Amino acid sequence: MALRLAEAFARLGRVDDAQKELGTWSGDGRAAELTDQLMSRHVGGLIALANHDPAAGISQLEGVAAERKRLGLHAGLLWGRDSISRQR
Repeated sequence: MALRLAEAFARLGRVDDAQKELGTWSGDGRAAELTDQLMSRHVGGLIALANHDPAAGISQLEGVAAERKRLGLHAGLLWGRDSISRQR
């Protein structure tokens, strides 16, 4: 849930809250599922965008999209491409 909350905060431009939730997720000590690892990177890209760093944000989102495509994670791929297209 912390990842989804971090994503929502990042999309709203609430960077501090997004980073806090991302830290909560990464600091819980559990091994992360691959899809969660990708979502974490996706949120990192959204945070970079919210911090007015479009080059880093788009680069990170494109990397996540490429990995999702390689793995056949189509729903996540569409979500990632949506995030990228909103920046162009």
